[in-house]
Amino acid sequence: MEGFGTLQYWAKLVDFLLFAGALIWIWQKFAKPQLEAAANAENARIAGIEEALAKAKADLAAARAEREAAEGERESILQHADASGARDLESALADAKAQAERVRGNAEGEVERQRYAAGVRLRIDMIEDALAKARRDAAARSDEALQSTLVDQLLDELTRNRKAGA
Repeated sequence: MEGFGTLQYWAKLVDFLLFAGALIWIWQKFAKPQLEAAANAENARIAGIEEALAKAKADLAAARAEREAAEGERESILQHADASGARDLESALADAKAQAERVRGNAEGEVERQRYAAGVRLRIDMIEDALAKARRDAAARSDEALQSTLVDQLLDELTRNRKAGA
């Protein structure tokens, strides 16, 4: 066993202190700055991730708000489209009814015109038939003596009218 007073003991103690000092110096000079730089880089990376996460959360909240606004706008557009469609349908229906009334009125007028024209044609046909029948009857009943008498009566009447007028 070696004692405190031996040179070997003190040499080992000095070697140990020098070795420990060298380790501390190497630690302070090289390892600690590298570890601090690595920790700072990792902290910066984590901070960047946290910032990106916060930005993503904000973007998500903004997207949700925009989606809700778009949903509201969509509902508004649908309601407006429904109301506009109903108004257009009512207008088209009213126009169609008015057109139908005009067509019906025109058709009624045309029916009346056709009825009147048919009545006129019927009267003309009846008059022509009656006139033809009267001519046939007159031709059948007339003879030379009757025609001579009628001509004489017409001449007498014309001469009387002429004398009365002169």
